[in-house]
Amino acid sequence: MNYQYIYQQLIKSSKNKNRIKNDTDSYYEKHHIVPKCLGGNDDNDNLVLLTAREHFIAHKLLCEIYPDNDKLHYALWRMMNPQSKRHKRSYNISSYDYERRKKLQQEQVRKLGLSNKGRNISEEQKIKIREKRKLQIISEETKTKISNTLKNKPKNKITCPHCKKTGGEPQMKRFHFSNCKNMN
Repeated sequence: MNYQYIYQQLIKSSKNKNRIKNDTDSYYEKHHIVPKCLGGNDDNDNLVLLTAREHFIAHKLLCEIYPDNDKLHYALWRMMNPQSKRHKRSYNISSYDYERRKKLQQEQVRKLGLSNKGRNISEEQKIKIREKRKLQIISEETKTKISNTLKNKPKNKITCPHCKKTGGEPQMKRFHFSNCKNMN
């Protein structure tokens, strides 16, 4: 299937309709014809107004045209999964599409996670992180929730068979056992 041709026809058709964003009868979303991650810009000739459904289809087509572009896949994933209560979707997603995108998203996360595996953080970076956390304002309600969660959390201590270090389960499983530095 010629996804590039279909994409171009969708854009051409939408541009010919001379849509106006302030039109109260219709809902439109701005779309970069050449996505920013592919060198596009915010110039008017690179923008088109699409309905929510057309916008979703445009991003699906871009993912098919550029299957190795992680940013395009992430953008489509965000469209499929509302990020807030204000984000409403006016189109339906098939179970096939959702499953396919979910697998691609998991591969992305796994790729990113593995690239940071065993990475050492410099002392300078640790200081920057600490300073940034000091500036965070946490409400009393949030502090109480965190405290209650930690009080009620079972303390599962486990020991790594390679280095004999003991600690909390999630942290130990991440950095020890099959990932232990002292493994033979």
